[in-house]
Amino acid sequence: MGPKSRHVLLTAGLILSLGGVGLADFPVSPYLQNPSSDGMVIAWESNNDQETWIDFGTAIDQLDQSTSGSWVTSIDGTHLHHVSLTGLSPQTRYYYRARTETEESTTAWFTTASAPDSESTFLFAAYSDAEPGQNPEKHAEIVNDGILEFFNQPDGGVIDQVLAFCLVPGDLVGPDHGEEAWRTGFFSQAEILFRHVPLIPAPGSGEASSPRYLDYMNLPLNGTPGFEEQWYWFDRQNLRIITLDSTSPDLEEVQLEWLDDVLEDAASQDQIDFVLLQLHHPCLSESWPEGESDFACQAVDRVAQFSSDTGKPSVHFHGRAHSYSRGHARDHRHVMINTASAMGDLDYWYARENHDRDEILLTEPEWGFCVVQIKSGYSPRMTIKRYSRGNDYIARDNELRDEIVISRNNQPPNQPVGLSPTLDDGPVQSWNLEMSAGNYADPDGDEPVSSHWQISDDEADWTTPLAEEWKQRQNWYRPSNGDGWYSENIAPDPNITQVDFESSVPGCSSLYWRVRYRDNGLQWSNWSDPVAFTTGDAFDDDNGPSPADGETGVPHAPVLSWGSCNQNATWSVYLSSLPELDSSTIIGIVDNPEIQAPPLVPWKTYYWRVDAAFDGQVVTGPIWSFTTDRPLPTDWSGEWRFIDADPADEKELFAARGTSVMRPIGMEADIDWSLGITGSTLPHIDGTPATYLRMNAVAGAERGMQLKLDPPGNGNSIEQFTFIFDLYIESDQAGRVPIWQSADSNDDEPELHLNCDTNGFLINGTAVDGENLWPRGEWFRLSHRVDMNTGESELFINGALALSGLTPPTPLSGGSSGLSTWLFSDDDDDTGLIYCSSVALVDARLADHHIADLETPHAMGIFLDRPTEWRFNDLDPGDEIPFVANFGTAEMTPVNMTYGIDWVLGTSGVAVPDMNGQEVSYVSMDNAWGNNRGLELYTNMPGNAGLGCCTLGHYTLIWDLFFNPSQLELQPLWQADPNNSDNAEFFVDCGSGGFYTNGNGSVAPDSWPINQWFRIAQRVDHARNTSTVFVNGVKVADGLDATEFIYGGQTDLPMWLLSDDGEFEDVELIQCSATALIDRLLSDEEIIELGGPEPDGIFDTPPGEPCPQDVNDDDVVNVTDLLLLINDWGICTGCTTDIDGNGLVNVNDLLDMVGAWGDC
Repeated sequence: MGPKSRHVLLTAGLILSLGGVGLADFPVSPYLQNPSSDGMVIAWESNNDQETWIDFGTAIDQLDQSTSGSWVTSIDGTHLHHVSLTGLSPQTRYYYRARTETEESTTAWFTTASAPDSESTFLFAAYSDAEPGQNPEKHAEIVNDGILEFFNQPDGGVIDQVLAFCLVPGDLVGPDHGEEAWRTGFFSQAEILFRHVPLIPAPGSGEASSPRYLDYMNLPLNGTPGFEEQWYWFDRQNLRIITLDSTSPDLEEVQLEWLDDVLEDAASQDQIDFVLLQLHHPCLSESWPEGESDFACQAVDRVAQFSSDTGKPSVHFHGRAHSYSRGHARDHRHVMINTASAMGDLDYWYARENHDRDEILLTEPEWGFCVVQIKSGYSPRMTIKRYSRGNDYIARDNELRDEIVISRNNQPPNQPVGLSPTLDDGPVQSWNLEMSAGNYADPDGDEPVSSHWQISDDEADWTTPLAEEWKQRQNWYRPSNGDGWYSENIAPDPNITQVDFESSVPGCSSLYWRVRYRDNGLQWSNWSDPVAFTTGDAFDDDNGPSPADGETGVPHAPVLSWGSCNQNATWSVYLSSLPELDSSTIIGIVDNPEIQAPPLVPWKTYYWRVDAAFDGQVVTGPIWSFTTDRPLPTDWSGEWRFIDADPADEKELFAARGTSVMRPIGMEADIDWSLGITGSTLPHIDGTPATYLRMNAVAGAERGMQLKLDPPGNGNSIEQFTFIFDLYIESDQAGRVPIWQSADSNDDEPELHLNCDTNGFLINGTAVDGENLWPRGEWFRLSHRVDMNTGESELFINGALALSGLTPPTPLSGGSSGLSTWLFSDDDDDTGLIYCSSVALVDARLADHHIADLETPHAMGIFLDRPTEWRFNDLDPGDEIPFVANFGTAEMTPVNMTYGIDWVLGTSGVAVPDMNGQEVSYVSMDNAWGNNRGLELYTNMPGNAGLGCCTLGHYTLIWDLFFNPSQLELQPLWQADPNNSDNAEFFVDCGSGGFYTNGNGSVAPDSWPINQWFRIAQRVDHARNTSTVFVNGVKVADGLDATEFIYGGQTDLPMWLLSDDGEFEDVELIQCSATALIDRLLSDEEIIELGGPEPDGIFDTPPGEPCPQDVNDDDVVNVTDLLLLINDWGICTGCTTDIDGNGLVNVNDLLDMVGAWGDC
């Protein structure tokens, strides 16, 4: 877009005031832009097309000059006015009013900028992300109670003489960037400020695709020709401000070239002391890493390098992640500030995936604004202060929370002196290496902020250190207890003169180390002189232990390996999920430096060490840690298994996982498409019946299986994803079969075809690749992995890599885009018949080991269910002793109760009747209630339903219950509060024979029987805010409000069963023979099939899983399996008899096997 014709400026002239002018009711009142020492732009929005003027002068009662401007019609039919005042005097207050022929604004005022060569000190404000959230007036609060009240100018006053301008780096409005968003959300809430202080914005995600942004704005015309106002720069005395557009992926290279030129010019301008870059996207974010931008990092790297090349410090302001943060580049005098949030809902800790960034010192989920002071002259200085308005949990009134001062001519700290280790210390251990240096001293009196330590094997070469540590005095990050509304300083030690190296270095080596200190003005000292030292025997080789210490994403059954410069040792290997390692945690003794670990729990941190025994001595190794890979599927993943009982054209198909939607569109059921069950036309999958979708050569625009994807991706594009299909192609099928298509209307070539003539593929509709890669006449699993960030696209068959180095397809459309993806059809008639038993989409690049673990097709789907079930048949129950789970890894424990009084395990037949004529075990809870009392349940499950890493929003809870006729009150079934300190989410109402929920009150009276065993299933869809209740497989309540989400495994926060601590303290006596939790929505058909209570529990085997207790795989658990288990008793890594997978065959596995006795 070139310079805008609407900004045509007419020569200023003296115009007589017109009579009959009324007070204006402008949709957007006058606001200021494009300030300079001799000019100002005044803009506003009106509802008429009359000629416009600005009357102005240097006295409020003498508006004796007028300038006429122009207007254009907006896309909303209103008129946007921009009038440029020129020829003004520097640092002078002017009064003005805007008028048309029939209306005029109130009189306001502004002050022009100082002359470019002025050395006066000036201030400006900054905030970002004013898009609407749960607090729709928060923006007004930030401006009025925040900025204006802080400077004691609630009505404007002299704010124009206090603040030079206000930066807003993006998201002035939200994704729904209609006219009201601009008027009521942004301009009206900041009206007082921007009528006196110029607005200097950068485009954000909320306004990037809206023409209103450039219509409303009048910005410097010095951007790349054709894009003048999308990016721009201007100088204010000794500060250069550069604005970039981080929302336009196609324009990144041209912006970076332009940025290089602007920085080169700034380097040549002696009067420029500082550079400030503003753009919306962060380069680094702790509270929302997925919101980071590679383009932002490329731009920031250029600005930071500029500072090192010129000695002119720099800062960049950004937004997008809704929390304040401050950090610094390690090797440059560059500050990074997140100025959010002015109204957008805060990114509380744990709501998203979080990353602790070395560069970021402080992140706080709070609303607020920044004030920057720029000092010129002999000692230029930039001071940045953050003032907070608190959050939903903490009230603050413009409280100073953070401050940094950067001086152009800052003196560095004194060169440190290395103290230890030295050669005099002899060989030192090569892990947990402790180093210390002399005291910190700074000639300016600046406080220390960090130290930087390096180790090398060459005294003269430090280009690639063997190890290095960047130690910060502070690191304000999320608290470890799961609270999300505040931050705590997790820096282990503020003393920068000593360090404990996290990484190991080679043993039996001669090495050197050095250190430098940094002050809080971001100036580094010179490096200390190198200090020589030696290391002794090591427990790792040049590449470190494997997995590396602190590594994440480790497979669930890794090989642990380490190195040594002593090859005559034997090794005792310890492994536990707790850092305390003793003899009970030994998993093996080996004479080679590696061992196969037992199967581990996903997304859990493990600690391990190896002790070396040689020459009659035992050397205790360091404790390393690693975190296993995230469980799959991800929280946004979708999966369809085609189990619908009543499918129909245009009707949404049931999703086994996720909130994305699949519908058959533009087709006719039973002709173009149908659902079926294997066994007649198609073979079973591994001998087990499976449901499938049949697509019969479907072609044409807007025809096929339409996917509306919910994963937000990066913006509205999902650039990292993995499709997985379980497919069947008949032996005589020829031609090609489309797999998936990203064009919104299905009017283009698919991204991927099966080439049935070669048993290979057609890629992106044109390239033919591979032969004999997949089989005909049998089921096979196809995975298509795409990573647009790395340019990778690969195909896997049955878990093995088939093709790599493919051209990446078009990204998927997700989030709020409203665009479609299509399966099994395209716009070309050259399509064939295909069968699919399951399909899944994961919004992540699955690792090779993930895809290998998924292996081949399974009758129960792709991501098999992870239920946990308890049947309360423990042989030795007791207080604080976890119950044995018949399936799953969740942990349930009776807490803060007394066995025999509050709770007991019993057997039916006396006080409680048998179930279906058979004896059952049960837990009896007798009026148990109170804070942190009841059955405490840690789910150990990942998040789902798009709620983040740690929150379950899709789940199904099932109970087999009994109440005797004397029970008349409410009985809580479960509670989400981690302290059990609130009302339960879901109650049985013994008085009405129905239920009580927190959101709906009493529901479904007379729906369950008294004095009989019965089964309750509660299905909760938090994403759609609905829940459903079934009794004995019959739906008794539907369309209820969703109960609370459930905390997942990574939070280490529990839920509670069969007790609460709310106002309903009159809990009842309850017997429960079995309970289960499944981390997905069971379909109506699945719950109907479960029916009523059974003596052998809820699930015969975990849904979609084999029977692990049947270790010899003969479909029955009997004495043969028991003898095999006894034979393996003790430490047994990888044994099939180690049913719970903890590396030990013990009583837990025995009880598990006994609980599954019989057909399995």
